[in-house]
Amino acid sequence: MNQRLVEQAHEFIKTKLDPLMREIQLEQMQDKEIERAFKEASRAENMVKFRDEIMSRPKTEWHKSYKEKKDLQKESKKDLKNVGEKFGDSLATSKASKLRDKKAQRKEEERLEKLNASTLFGTDKEARVANKAGNSENPKMRQNHDDD
Repeated sequence: MNQRLVEQAHEFIKTKLDPLMREIQLEQMQDKEIERAFKEASRAENMVKFRDEIMSRPKTEWHKSYKEKKDLQKESKKDLKNVGEKFGDSLATSKASKLRDKKAQRKEEERLEKLNASTLFGTDKEARVANKAGNSENPKMRQNHDDD
């Protein structure tokens, strides 16, 4: 490659693009600073606006040891059992009732399917006999066709 072209390209980058890149970087840094200031201002505004609500929240409790954490979990489980007893329906009971309802619905559907299958060819004895014999045609229909 020509040394002169390389020097010209280097000089162009150094004189034209380098200041432009610095200016862009400066603008980006300023934008980030403005965004940070805006977030901080909105946070402070919310702190003032919702001060009562924030102060009414309970303090965060930190566990000092693994044992304290486990003890708290055991207490929570006991409380959960007490809540279940108070209101009568625990999670297991509601699951059992859902299963019972599904079974009843399935039985009803099966009963309806059997009912529909038995009334497919009518209720008379000839139709049932024809159905068992494998004739899908209704004997009454056959008689009507024979009359034509």
